[in-house]
Amino acid sequence: MKFYSKIIIAVLFISTLYSFNASIVPDSKVGYMDLSFFEDLPEYKSVNAEIERFGKKETLKLENKMNEYLVFKEKLERTEGEYTATELGVKFAALEAMGNDIMEKETEFQALIIAKEETLLQRILNRVAAEAESIADEKGYTLLLDLEGNVLYGHKDHDLTTALKIKLGM
Repeated sequence: MKFYSKIIIAVLFISTLYSFNASIVPDSKVGYMDLSFFEDLPEYKSVNAEIERFGKKETLKLENKMNEYLVFKEKLERTEGEYTATELGVKFAALEAMGNDIMEKETEFQALIIAKEETLLQRILNRVAAEAESIADEKGYTLLLDLEGNVLYGHKDHDLTTALKIKLGM
């Protein structure tokens, strides 16, 4: 539901801005940029390589923990009859703790990968946004969109956020 609300708000915003531009500021310019080349940027390829190296290193750590778990489990299954019920309970509890630790590390690993990717990609996105703004300023554009309709740049003179907040009593 949130996704559709964002789309509706974006469409309303863009259509309002377009009609505002057309009726009040006839020399306003709206442009678009096709960012499909993004993955071809050398920085993007470098980021992907760095994330892949990081992922391989972390995957190796997880695989080592999993191997320790499997060795412990296999040994426990082979020697199960040599332990008392209490000792077996302790061993199985240790095995369960190892399994839980692996699952926890895997969750942490996934979060680390996402955070690292976001951090590294944000640098590229900031550069692209700065260059888009520079082009918009140079060529006199008041609004730049990508092909999906996302606003890449909007001139500050056309920011109606404050007016909207006032109308909404905020």
